[in-house]
Amino acid sequence: MAKKRRRRRKKNHRVYALVTLVLAIAIIVIGFGLLFYVQKIEVSGNDYTENEMITESMQKDTLSFNSVYLLVKYRFLKHDTPKSLDSMKVSLKSPWTVKVTVKEKTIIGYLDEGSEYAYFDKDGKIDFDDKSVTENTRVSYPIDHIENIVRPISSAPAAQNVIFLSADAFGVLPPVSILTPEQTQYYFLSGFTAKLAGTERGITEPQPTFSTLFGEPFMPMDPSVYANMLGERIEKYNTKVYLVNTGWTGGPYGVGSRMKLKYTRAMVTAALNGTFDDVEYKHDEVFNVDIPQTCPNVPSEIMNPRDTWEDKAAYDAQAKKLAKMFQDNFTKKYPNMPKNIAEAGPKAD
Repeated sequence: MAKKRRRRRKKNHRVYALVTLVLAIAIIVIGFGLLFYVQKIEVSGNDYTENEMITESMQKDTLSFNSVYLLVKYRFLKHDTPKSLDSMKVSLKSPWTVKVTVKEKTIIGYLDEGSEYAYFDKDGKIDFDDKSVTENTRVSYPIDHIENIVRPISSAPAAQNVIFLSADAFGVLPPVSILTPEQTQYYFLSGFTAKLAGTERGITEPQPTFSTLFGEPFMPMDPSVYANMLGERIEKYNTKVYLVNTGWTGGPYGVGSRMKLKYTRAMVTAALNGTFDDVEYKHDEVFNVDIPQTCPNVPSEIMNPRDTWEDKAAYDAQAKKLAKMFQDNFTKKYPNMPKNIAEAGPKAD
C-alpha cells in the first residue's frame, strides 16, 4: 500500500510539474507576444514611396504583429521588398516600435500622364503593379507586339457616328446634344468630365476635371494635331458627333441623381441608328449646343437639364459657373486656337 501511495504521489508530482511547465511556457509566450506586439512602424528615407505601402508589405505574415519576428525576418530570412526600394533596414526602437530605414531606387525620368506620373528607374524599368506613385497607370503599344493577332489586320470603315461621354457632376450639361465640326473640336480639346470614386486614389466624390482629348496620357503630340485630324475626318466622311452626359441630372452631385443607365443606352442607340436625324432640336444658349427634344424610351422632361431643376435660378448660376470653367480652361491651354473653334464653346455671359 505504501509503495502504491508513493508511486501515486510521484505520478501526481510529474503531472503537476508538466502542468506548471506548460503554464510557464504559455505565460512566457503570451508575455513575449504582448511585450513585443507591434504598435508602431516608423519609416524614414523614402521620398516617393508611401509609408503605407511599406508598412503593408511588412505586415502580410501571420506573425508580423511581433516586432522580434520582423527584426529576424528582415535581417536574416528571405523576404520581399517593394519594387520601388533598393533596400530596407529594420531595427527596434522599443519592444513595440519598429524602425524601418529604406533606400529607394533612383528615378531618372517619368512619363507625364496628366494628373499622374509613371516613373522609371536607372535600369529603364517601370513597375506597372507599383501603386506608390500612381494608382491608375496606363500603357499603349503597337498591335504588332501582340502574339497571335489576326492577319491581315482587320480594319473598319470610317465611323458614321462619334460619341463623347462626359460625367457632369454639376448636373447642367444636356443628357445628349449634337455638335458641329467646330464644337466637336472644342469639346474634344476640353475633355470635360469628372473624376469618380474608384478610378483614382483619394477620390471619394466626383471632382470636375478637364482631361485634354478625353485621354491625354495617350496623346504625345500637340493636342491641336489630334483636333485637326478629327475635324478633317468628320468633314470628309460626314460623321455626326454627339456629346452624352452620363453624370447628374436634376441638380449637382449630392442633390440630383445620376443619369439612369437605361436612358444613356437609349440615347446612344438613337444616335447610332439615326433616330436623331428627324427630331426637333432646341439650342442651349449657355453651352452653345443643339439638344434633341425627344428620344425613344427616355422621358422628354429630362432632355432639357434646366427643366429637371426645381430651383431654376440655381441651375442658371451653376450652368454659367461651368461655362466659365470651360472658357478659362480653353483660354489657358489653347491661346492660339483658331477663332472659329475658340468661339464654338460655352458662353458664360
